Amino acid sequence: MRGEEEAGPSSHPADEDDVKEMHWEPETGLPAALMADEDASRKVPKLQAGAGDAERPGLPNRAAQRAARKAAPETAGRDWFDLPATPITDDMKRDLRLLRLRGAYDTKRFYKSADQTKFPKYFAMGTVVETPADYYSGRLTNAERKRTLAEELLGDEQLTQMRKKRYNRVQAEKEHWAQKKGRKTDKPRIKKKPHRPKH
Repeated sequence: MRGEEEAGPSSHPADEDDVKEMHWEPETGLPAALMADEDASRKVPKLQAGAGDAERPGLPNRAAQRAARKAAPETAGRDWFDLPATPITDDMKRDLRLLRLRGAYDTKRFYKSADQTKFPKYFAMGTVVETPADYYSGRLTNAERKRTLAEELLGDEQLTQMRKKRYNRVQAEKEHWAQKKGRKTDKPRIKKKPHRPKH
């Protein structure tokens, strides 16, 4: 009958062919000599018990690693694209101080506050290079280009006018209050009120 021929796997005992098929290692058809070489290459060679770190090939000792770290240039790290630790000169100090005061140049623009107690360790100074997409009116002329940030700020006419305007406003305000208040010698002497006796 057809039903008896198509019985499930539990109905008949396992043959040798079925056991071979269930084995996990695939049959590659390669000669036994090649398979033996392949197994030998997979095994990791054991190190000798007496061998130290210095004798192992490819592993530098700790002193060599420390010396290599000291010899490497000091940077802010890979996350900061290896920003270098720049030595600070007098010109750089002046420019960094001017950068701290950039909030005073334009009263309408606000900047995130930075640490005022010390100069940054990792930074880089650069020059803005205009792209061909920038129109000529947006670029600086050769006469307007300065060597340092201080020279550029002193040569900026807009900033100079703004600074003079603010200075004149502060002076006018001080003069106004000085006239109202008067000097101490110009004020009339305050007379003491007569003491009223207690009841």
